[in-house]
Amino acid sequence: MTRPWPLPHSLILLFRCFFFFGTQKRYAIKTYVAPSEEQLSAIAGEPLQLLDDSDNEWWYALSPRTELAGYIPALFIEVRSLPG
Repeated sequence: MTRPWPLPHSLILLFRCFFFFGTQKRYAIKTYVAPSEEQLSAIAGEPLQLLDDSDNEWWYALSPRTELAGYIPALFIEVRSLPG
């Protein structure tokens, strides 16, 4: 697995717009410390932009806080639907 370092600024802005105006929010439910560069570290409660959830165990996400993307265990992410 390789990941683009860093993501182009225009791509980050696009992800942020989609994230903040989407119908679902994703959050890290537990702190995860990535053991490699291909994985994404996240702090409990941190919002995340989900980029790929095609694998049942590992999801590819973007952290708006760090502007880094990587794989994180799906069990560490909670999806919340917005009301109405």
